[in-house]
Order: sequence, then C-alpha cells, then structure tokens
Amino acid sequence: MLIRIWIVSGILLGLACFAIAQQKPDFSGEWTLNRQASTLSPGAAAVQSGVVRIEHRDPTFRYKASFVTASGHLQYEYELHSDGRDIGATQNGVTTLSNLRWEGEALVGGESSVPTVK
Repeated sequence: MLIRIWIVSGILLGLACFAIAQQKPDFSGEWTLNRQASTLSPGAAAVQSGVVRIEHRDPTFRYKASFVTASGHLQYEYELHSDGRDIGATQNGVTTLSNLRWEGEALVGGESSVPTVK
C-alpha cells in the first residue's frame, strides 16, 4: 500500500510540474526609451523620449505608447485578445486587421491592411 501511495504521489507531482511548465508568460510592464543605449531606425530617429506600457492578463493584451518628437507628442493604444480573432480599426480610409495568438510560449501578432471600400 505504501508503494502505491509513493507511485501516485510521484505521478501527481510530475503532472503538477508539467502544468507549471506550461504556463504562458505575462508580458506586463513598463519600458522607457534609453536613447544612448538604443539604435533607432531612420524613421524613428526623431524620437526624443518614449514610454511603452503593457498590461497583459491573458487573454487581454493592452498596449499604450507615448513618444515625444521635435514636432510634438504622439500617443496611441490598442487592445487585442490572444485568441487569434481579428480586431479591425479604420483610419484615413484604410482598415487594419490585427490579431494575437499563442505559439507555445511566444505571443505572435499579425496585421493586414486593406483600403476601405465606399
């Protein structure tokens, strides 16, 4: 009987470890641009400072960004869900469809844009 208890305990412990190992990461946090330590693309070279905040409580993923350039302040935010469904937004006559899905421990985003038909 004692051997059975040890075997069952070992199996349950192994399953618990497997379940813990399968947890998906939480990407919540705040990041501040360090201009001296960063190599920016030519299109982003005008950015003087910036802060990105992510609030990630799966399946909800919220992204907020605030940047300062010589020509002014730029802010934007969006919310996606990690179930792979497309979320649409239209701006300047173009509809952009964005989605987010898990591939193992990687959170993968996709995006496509199409002109809005009138």
